[in-house]
Order: sequence, then structure tokens, then C-alpha cells
Amino acid sequence: MRKERRNTTALAGVILLLAATAVAQEDGGRGFYSDVNLGASFVQSTTVKRSATLGSNQKLNFDVGLRLDVAFGAQFGPLAFDLETGITANSTSRIQDEFGGGDFDFYQIPFLANFYYHIPTRSRLHPFVGVGLGGVGTILENHDLFFGTSDDAFSFGWQGIAGCTYEVWPSIDLGVVYKYLGVTERSFDSLDLKMGITHTHSVTFLVSVKF
Repeated sequence: MRKERRNTTALAGVILLLAATAVAQEDGGRGFYSDVNLGASFVQSTTVKRSATLGSNQKLNFDVGLRLDVAFGAQFGPLAFDLETGITANSTSRIQDEFGGGDFDFYQIPFLANFYYHIPTRSRLHPFVGVGLGGVGTILENHDLFFGTSDDAFSFGWQGIAGCTYEVWPSIDLGVVYKYLGVTERSFDSLDLKMGITHTHSVTFLVSVKF
């Protein structure tokens, strides 16, 4: 009797393993992939402060910009991991004359490790969610018609991700991705400027190639 129970348990385990493997194969399977994202970026209003003007905080409002990302990673069933870099570019009108005037260009260059969960659907649609951690390089340029000043900084960054792809070919997926990128405070000594935490939202078109 005990032997029959052990055999039944072993058989049930094999069936569950095969079922899980089938679902994993239908929903992305295993292997390496490369992603390219291109779309629009939206930076929320950010607090900036000049050290020479103590107690005087100003809001920096950004125009809609561009985000381009590339990533390389590996997928193991519903789980995936990749390394991502790229650039977001936004511009803004002048803050105040006391901050030197001129227009600002704001560039963010992320270096992130992302972790994903692909929701099984047993179809060609592959929804997913993810989180990322790493560092973000920032370049802030203040320029006008005749001259300008720029400075850079590097800070801790985090990311939230949600999207959905459609398998148009066994090795190619197309989709839409939303990303939220948060970055800690940064100081730009050449501009005598300190920037608060930034919150960047982006909606991009994704091309994913599996190897």
C-alpha cells in the first residue's frame, strides 16, 4: 500500500512538472533575449535649490521628451532578468533669473538590473511586470544664445515596469511598456544647483528578439 502511494505521488509530481514546463514554453520559455524601447518620457516637476539662495526652493517644469533603452537578458519560464541602459532627454524653460536664466536640457542615463515576472496566458499575448535597481547618470545643461554651462552627477535609481508583448514570430515580440524611473537627490556644483528626487514616466514601443 505504501509503495502504491509513493508511486502515485511520484506520478503526480511528474505530471505537474510536465504541465509547468508546457506553460513555460507557451509563455516565453527559456533563453536569451535583447530588447529595444523607444518612446516618450514625462518628468514630473522637480524641486531645485541654489546654495547661494538659502531657503529659496523653485520648481523645475519639464517638457515631454524622448526615452531610448536597450537591454540584454535571460528568461527562465515566467521569470526573467536583464541589464539595461539608455537615455532619457527632456528640456525645460528657464527657472528664474536668480538661477542664471537660460534654458535647461536634462539627460538621464540609467544602468539598471531589472527583474520580471511574465504572467502565463497560454497565448501569444505576454503581459509582464518588473522592478529595477541601479544607478543613473545625469547631465544638466544650462544654455542660452551665447554661452552655457553643464555638469553631471551619478545617483541611486529604481524602476517599476509594466507592459504587454505580442509574439509576431517565434523569435520576435512587439509590445508597449510603461516605466517609472525614480532617482535620488543630485548636486551640480558647476551650476551651483541641487536637484531633489526626480520621477520620470515613460511609455515606449518595444521590440524584443529571442536567441
